[in-house]
Order: sequence, then structure tokens, then C-alpha cells
Amino acid sequence: MKRSVSFVTIAIVTLMAISTSCSEQEIIDQNIVEMNPEAILLEDTEMGEIEDLISGQIESVTAGDIESLFPTASQLKSSSDEVTYPIRTVEYPNADSKWPRIITIDYGPENIELDVRRREDVLLRGKVIIKKTKPYRKNGSTRAVSFKKFYFNDLNIVGSKVYTNMGLNDNGNFIFKWVVNLKATDADHFWRKRKVRKEREMVVGADTKEWKDNEYSITGEVSGSNSKKWSYSRTIIEPLYRYSSFRYPVSGVVKIVKPNRTFWISYGEGEQDNLATMYYYDEEVKVEKEITLGKKKK
Repeated sequence: MKRSVSFVTIAIVTLMAISTSCSEQEIIDQNIVEMNPEAILLEDTEMGEIEDLISGQIESVTAGDIESLFPTASQLKSSSDEVTYPIRTVEYPNADSKWPRIITIDYGPENIELDVRRREDVLLRGKVIIKKTKPYRKNGSTRAVSFKKFYFNDLNIVGSKVYTNMGLNDNGNFIFKWVVNLKATDADHFWRKRKVRKEREMVVGADTKEWKDNEYSITGEVSGSNSKKWSYSRTIIEPLYRYSSFRYPVSGVVKIVKPNRTFWISYGEGEQDNLATMYYYDEEVKVEKEITLGKKKK
């Protein structure tokens, strides 16, 4: 009987050891993935680009206050002209006032390919809906964005974006605050989430209605997560400088914090390229690596 108990005991202990070993290895493997700064940066960059390119579409129909030129949905239905997507329409909830107004960008029920601001063609379908309270450059004006069956390169996009004009700062430049809460889900149900709270100073371009000449200095913070249980926070510690006509920041530094790891991304000294420097500290030693942000559009 003792011998039997001994074998059982040994078997249990062995199984426990194997189980513990597997669990520890799983934790180690997970931490390796979790702590990969380049993977985190890639994920943050991809979500940032989706947000930025959607913003470009919104700017194209709202920044110049040109939406009053669009037909209403009822006018569109009564028109005999053939329409092609995207269709832009405007509605006025208050019959006796031109404000607020609701602008809808309808890309149609099937993917259409568009050359979207600063990058290769993308596939879009569904609707982007913008409620605008008053002219774009009026102090206190807001643009609240929502989505209806909207897909970006076959990623289902849900959430909201709210832009607020905070007026002029001491330098006489417009300050725009925006709060973003986006979720992108692919066909395999893998999702990414992005939350943003930023302020954007329009340093150049306020004297024209053309978005391509705009230049901005940006501060604020971002947090991200995904269905693999990654999470991170990203804080701009040196303002990012952006050209509306270029895809990436040209200068500035962000700090990215994850469990057990903090690292920094420096976007350079003003060069318009797709390179940045990632660095972190191993004890007191600074470790640097040049990274490519994405394929630069020619």
C-alpha cells in the first residue's frame, strides 16, 4: 500500500511540476511578446494612421465650412442625376437655422478604393456622420463624429471623435482639442482600441482654407489595448510637429509605458522621412535603435 501511495504521490508531484513549468513558460513567452517595443509601436502607429486618415476625410468636408454646398438627402433622392460614391449630404435639424448641421459621408454598401490623404489607396464602405455646431474656426465650435456600418480596409470601425475649437492662444494660433475613442475589429474578431486626448496648435495655415498647407504642434496622451490583452499608455513629452501634407511627425518625443517596460520614440529634427529612433534604458545604459514607421508614399 505504501508503494502504491508513493507512485501516486510521485505522479501528482510530476504533473504539478509539468503544469508549473508550462505555466511559467507561458508567462515568459507572454512577457516576451508583451515587452516587444517594436510590436507596440507598430500597433500604435497603425491605429494612429487609421484615426489620422479618417480625420483627413472629415477635414475635407468640414474644415472649409463648405458643407452647405452639399445637397440634403431629400434633394438627392429627387435628383435624376446618377450618383457615385462617396456621397456627401447635409441636414439641418432646426428648420429656422443653419446651425447645427449634420454632414454624412456615405461610401456606399460595398468597398470603394480612394486615394486618401498622404498614403496609398484604401478601401472604404459605410458612413461617417459629423454633427457640427457652428463654423469650424469659431471659438467653442464642435464636430462630433460617429460611424454607421463603417469599414476601413475591411476593419469595422466603431466609436466617436469630438473636436472642439478652444480659440486663440497667446501666440494668436488656433487650439483644437480632440477626444477620440475608437475600436477596429477585423474579420477574425481581433480588435484594437485607442483612446486619445490631445491639443493641436495650428502653427501655420490659419490664413487659408486649404488643409494641405496646415502645420501643427501637438501635445497630449494616448492609451491602447487589444484582444490579446496588450495595453499601453503613450504621452507626448516633447510636442510633435506635423505637416498636414506628410504622413508622420517630423519631430518630437513620446514616452510609451507598459508593464515592466518604458521606452521612448524620437521622431527626429524636422526631416520628412519615415524613420524614428526608439530608445530605452537597460539599468543605466541607453539602448537605441532606428526604426521604420511604415512605407513612405512617394
